[in-house]
Amino acid sequence: MEFELNIIRSIQSIASPFLDGLFQLITMFGEEAILIPLIAVIYWTFNKKMGEYIAYSSLTSVLINGAVKDVFKAKRPIGEPGIRSLRVETATGYSFPSGHTQGTASFWGAIAIYLKKNYMYAISGIIIVSVAISRLYLGATI
Repeated sequence: MEFELNIIRSIQSIASPFLDGLFQLITMFGEEAILIPLIAVIYWTFNKKMGEYIAYSSLTSVLINGAVKDVFKAKRPIGEPGIRSLRVETATGYSFPSGHTQGTASFWGAIAIYLKKNYMYAISGIIIVSVAISRLYLGATI
């Protein structure tokens, strides 16, 4: 785990109040409190089939994530020497795989796949990578 902790320390070496706020905002793109209402809005406002597709993708992702977490049982880096942890209230259970990152990949990936638009693949990729980096910066996952 020391290798992973050193990656987090390296990312956190550029910490600033601005980046703290930015990465706390970015990590919200992977939170259920944001994703579930977005699925509902897509389903009831824009496209029922797309909403169903995203919901099934997200539900499958949650189930797989929980099973994989139970296999790896990776401890979170919270409280490790030299690691700052922010938004710890969103870091529950085991660390790996990151539920925020997997949820983001499932949600935004499903949108991109459903729409089959190159710009959406690019936007989704940027959001997914940003959330993954945010979880490391925030010291919430390895």
